[in-house]
Amino acid sequence: MKNFKNALYVFVAVLAASSALVLTSCSDDKDDDEPNVDALTLYKQWEQTNYGIMPLPFATDEVGAAIEFTKKGKIKHYSQTSDGKWHSSGELDFTIVSITEKENSIEGTYTYGMDSQEYEFWATKENLRVHIKGAPFDYEYKATSGIKAE
Repeated sequence: MKNFKNALYVFVAVLAASSALVLTSCSDDKDDDEPNVDALTLYKQWEQTNYGIMPLPFATDEVGAAIEFTKKGKIKHYSQTSDGKWHSSGELDFTIVSITEKENSIEGTYTYGMDSQEYEFWATKENLRVHIKGAPFDYEYKATSGIKAE
């Protein structure tokens, strides 16, 4: 009988310990259906790597461009002049229409501007490609930081 009581105490202790492990949960549990946009860092600055892909119809000393998605639903535009300075080209509202998380990337569509032009995008931690529906080219960007308008 003594062995039975000892075995019962051991069984109860093991059961209590294992149920404590099973019931432990993190407070920041995330819905698996929701893409982890923050982890893939869409919301940051992106410098265009193929600037000049579309010729401008007017003379300008602009030599570069960048965009920044902010979490408050704004997209900021920057242009760089030949003197190396960055200038703000404005800020518009944007809306994510659809988004899908792939292995180490996200893709989807967003709209912005007064005419709600739709853009397709593909992003990894370091690269972003944006396509205007109907255009014959893509805008390509690399992740950057520290761009400020003067």
